[in-house]
Amino acid sequence: MANNYRFHNYQSINRQLDERYQRLLKLNRTPFLITYAPMGGGPSSSSGSSSPSPGGIPSECYKQAREEFDNRYLTPATFQLVYRDFQVIRPLGRGAFGSVKEVTCIHDPLPDYLQRTNTSDPTGISHRIALKIINKKSAHKMKQEEHVVNEKRILQAINFPFIIRFYFSFKDNANLYIGLELIEGGELFRHLRDSERFDEKKAKFYASQIILALEYLHLLGIVYRDLKPENLLIDRYGYIKMCDFGFAKKIDRGKAYTLCGTPEFLAPEIILGRGYNMGVDYWALGVLIFEMNAGYSPFWDSDQQKIYHKIINAKFRPRSSFTDHLIDLTRGLLQKDLTKRLGMMFNGVNDIKKHAWFRDIDWLQIFLKKIRAPWIPDIRANNFPDAEDEEPDRSSINLFETEFNDF
Repeated sequence: MANNYRFHNYQSINRQLDERYQRLLKLNRTPFLITYAPMGGGPSSSSGSSSPSPGGIPSECYKQAREEFDNRYLTPATFQLVYRDFQVIRPLGRGAFGSVKEVTCIHDPLPDYLQRTNTSDPTGISHRIALKIINKKSAHKMKQEEHVVNEKRILQAINFPFIIRFYFSFKDNANLYIGLELIEGGELFRHLRDSERFDEKKAKFYASQIILALEYLHLLGIVYRDLKPENLLIDRYGYIKMCDFGFAKKIDRGKAYTLCGTPEFLAPEIILGRGYNMGVDYWALGVLIFEMNAGYSPFWDSDQQKIYHKIINAKFRPRSSFTDHLIDLTRGLLQKDLTKRLGMMFNGVNDIKKHAWFRDIDWLQIFLKKIRAPWIPDIRANNFPDAEDEEPDRSSINLFETEFNDF
């Protein structure tokens, strides 16, 4: 039987796939999202991976987590806040349709839902928050209404040590606001760039936390779809915090049919447009582990068309410094056959956690953050790229009220 994931001849692929491929070629490493009709057939009822609980962590904890998530997801909280309730400390960055600022609440005493942000802070500033400001007009122009609302809905329902914490949300006539945990260490991407590449011990430390975060999300029926170093922050203790849930989606046991993510991290099944499930996150994990250890992507090429050909064929060459166990792990994750991809077989994520490369990882100690991180960021330094502080837009009318009604 011919392999469904192999391009035997680019000229021979059907017109639908050819058009899809050409659209891919116009994209670069920045995140993108294109909605399209599935090629043949509707959503499948195929199950995603079944994720056992982390080694040593009682399964009852995960059952409780699922119940808590469902309650918060189905009954979102409301918050009575306005932008002038906050004082801006500094800008942290800008995105395609918004910005992030470090702020502090001016009220004393603080509202109950801000009390938990008060932690020991050597800078002397308490209750610091990362305020994500989303411009309604820009989000509407980019047709991101559904994904902005979905991000807020998922963030306010999840609770895990290696995922950024949601505190509150509110909106006004021109903007949407999400209050998040302030993570002072900056992006993993920046640390990786400065280091060129990590040794296997450090890469393994970060990868273990990402695996536990993915396991948690998949247990809740959520596919993340945008795993990359830019979306992983490092906290003051050197641990990972997964952020940016704009592409995350609750699919439970079904499939997704939306092309989204970052080109070099796309799984073959996303490119081919045949529907996908949690397996795309394990593919992206393989890309990330490779990149952390090598300093470059396994499928990088100056010709974007070749990037997608390499992904479709799972064609990559391990760095000469890779150990045998690391080579075996990356090949198991970057497996185009879903039935053979690590994380998607009978034992689920345990096939990854019990892999020889992770033999020296104590998963419970990682979960409890009892292991000293190999690198502790200097939180007194500016760990974020310079950004100008701009005042949010204002409007006398409620823009796109219907589109953002559920925010």
